[in-house]
Amino acid sequence: EDIKDIIGDTQILYLNKCYRTSIEIMEEANKVLAKLNQAPASNVVRNAGVVEHYKENDINTISSLINKFEKEYSTIAIICKDEKELNEASKKLADLNLSVLDESNLSYGSNSKMLLTVQTAKGLEFDSVIIYNRDNYSDDMLDLRLLQIIEHR
Repeated sequence: EDIKDIIGDTQILYLNKCYRTSIEIMEEANKVLAKLNQAPASNVVRNAGVVEHYKENDINTISSLINKFEKEYSTIAIICKDEKELNEASKKLADLNLSVLDESNLSYGSNSKMLLTVQTAKGLEFDSVIIYNRDNYSDDMLDLRLLQIIEHR
């Protein structure tokens, strides 16, 4: 929309249909889009189960979720908001045998359980995603955009 103001006589086409995301994840993403005053997106019908919210991000809760997800999914990503949170989580979850991916290490080898930031996760796909500390995201524009990236997986 900013470019339209600069260029002038243009048409904006909105890409608002997702072919990769389940209905449940799309509903969560649409909550973020609403806060950004953007039109909701739709998707091809594909159910994946209810999106679950947990307040705890301790090792026991995350270990339990990983054990649950490993029975159904091939890859599990635990996504942190930024490098600071990634460092905190990697220490806190050290006993869970996670591949920690960051700017200097993007290789997870054969490990199906990864710990990474939103920025590192961009463009990658995972069968299951755990947002490390959802309460760490506010309703400001930057945080909402970060959540939008995560929830379109």
